[in-house]
Amino acid sequence: MTARDHPRKPGPPGFQRLSAYDQHCLRVETPARPLQVGIFAVLDGRVLRDPAGRLRFADIRREIDGRVAGVPELRRVVFHPGRLAGPPLWVDDPAFRIDRHVNELVLSPPGDEAALLAFTEQLMARPLDRARPLWRMWFVTGLADGRVGVLVVLHHALADGRTAMRLVRSLLEPPMSSAGSVPPKPPVAAVAPPWGELVRDNARSTIESALRLARPATWRLVAEVARAARQTFRLAQRAPRTSLNAPVGPSRRLATVRLDQATARRVARAYDCGVNDVVLSLVAGGVRALLAGRGEPVQRLRPRAGVAVALFSPGHGAEAGNDIGTLHVRLPIGEADPCARLPLIARETARARRSSMVAAEPIVRAWFGRFGVFRRALEGQRLVNLAETYLPGPPVPIDVLGAPVLDLLPIAPLAGNLGLSFVALSYAGCLAVAVRVDADQFPDLDVLLAAMERDWPVLAASVTPTGRSRKPATRSPAGSAA
Repeated sequence: MTARDHPRKPGPPGFQRLSAYDQHCLRVETPARPLQVGIFAVLDGRVLRDPAGRLRFADIRREIDGRVAGVPELRRVVFHPGRLAGPPLWVDDPAFRIDRHVNELVLSPPGDEAALLAFTEQLMARPLDRARPLWRMWFVTGLADGRVGVLVVLHHALADGRTAMRLVRSLLEPPMSSAGSVPPKPPVAAVAPPWGELVRDNARSTIESALRLARPATWRLVAEVARAARQTFRLAQRAPRTSLNAPVGPSRRLATVRLDQATARRVARAYDCGVNDVVLSLVAGGVRALLAGRGEPVQRLRPRAGVAVALFSPGHGAEAGNDIGTLHVRLPIGEADPCARLPLIARETARARRSSMVAAEPIVRAWFGRFGVFRRALEGQRLVNLAETYLPGPPVPIDVLGAPVLDLLPIAPLAGNLGLSFVALSYAGCLAVAVRVDADQFPDLDVLLAAMERDWPVLAASVTPTGRSRKPATRSPAGSAA
């Protein structure tokens, strides 16, 4: 969520195999439900325009073309080597052209945020061409006050939310170079070796895997996977049946709720929890209002949120070894008071983190993916009712191609029967919560958003400027990290 930050299966010099998670991301998507992540930035567009006020798009695209050489993941395509040659490879696209990836579009009036978010969804709905590197970028003009939008879309096989931020910043964040600057030295090309060499590499890998079966550590891993699988099956029917879960269709709607990050941190300190617990408390309040408005009972209901967390593999650095796991957090939506709900959320998050299933989940997912059943399982899963992610972004303002970034917004994919997703991204003192839904399933999204907007001032007012609670609250163990 790949040219991402976790270890891959090695091969002969000059190429990389797709990991099991990469292949999983390619298998589970459909044309109507592309598995793509997005990063949207709103820029102060003055430095990107010529004296006549036009976007200097040719210069911008030329600059990005030069930088792509320093981000090799963005030049590579998926290559299927054929029978007996093992998993697919990431190899350089010999026909790479920047104009196939970086384009300019104009937003129709009035150019406000609602129109911009709707336009973003139209672009996100376009599946990426698997014959080309799995990313696209659009510069959007026509925004109010002369601003410029930049939408970067990457396939989940290429990047998850954290990796997407890293790739986008590597590509765009440094200031524009002056004319005549020396372009970066191209990296060593990733090419597919002859079929016979791939067959031998696959055979070596298969033999090594068989030999590893004799090691005690392997059997301990097998036992861990078996325990995680049993726990998964026990939980498989735990998520309550609500109108939140239905097969996801092609239509989408994107909305935002913005919080002051410093205030969110004060609330988290006062309630002895993490910033993401604060977000989850607002999510729970929104879901409560949504289901109550639909006439569904909420008093004893505890929907499950699938909270994405980064995992780190032993023996690897923080960048090279992370993978994605999921905390299954029960949301106590029966509690109407957000201040009373927050300690309950923090306890639930702490309980979920103690589960042995979290670390073993990627292994279970990879095994399921090998048998091609994950998409079908995702369509009817009852593990969780909604998805949520917290991404720490740049703590101070940054520039994109020399233009100050005024706003950053993450966009998560929808898949299976999970038509409701929340992604919180911190940037320069603002905590933006992007809410993405299946538009047909959630025509009443405004009810959820309004409840989140109502609950936030209540939480913020419950603590003093020094971070102490104004009202008695049950202290709970630390939840998710801020």
